[in-house]
Amino acid sequence: MFTVRRPGTGKLVTVRYTPPFDDAQLDVLERELYAVVVSLPRWAFLVDIADLSVLPDDPAQQLTELLRSDNAKVLQAAYLMPSSPIGVLQAKRVFREAGHPMRQPFQSAADLLAWLDPCLTPAEQADARLFLSHRLEMGARPR
Repeated sequence: MFTVRRPGTGKLVTVRYTPPFDDAQLDVLERELYAVVVSLPRWAFLVDIADLSVLPDDPAQQLTELLRSDNAKVLQAAYLMPSSPIGVLQAKRVFREAGHPMRQPFQSAADLLAWLDPCLTPAEQADARLFLSHRLEMGARPR
């Protein structure tokens, strides 16, 4: 399941994946994202997919297409990568094939925040840290 939130009144939009995964979830995710961002002039995504073990082929391709799409309203999109070895390999392939420079995967919550921070206000930076607080407490990646 994916949970989409806009924690404050700014441009930061957070997305968190929690198991289990089913094929219909990416369609629901797209609708929920649209509902949140439709009124924003620009936005920045912070996506936590660290608990995703592996995506089936069709949803992986759908995600690649979604990441490939060029949306001028996206300032930056940072993704905390899966912790499973297969999930990491799959996510790297999806991001490589998408080839979008403003959408970047990270294995470390700290590295992700360092990359995303420059496009966020101080309040949004605090929201981002709160969103990833359990990951930051655990270290670079969930174990």
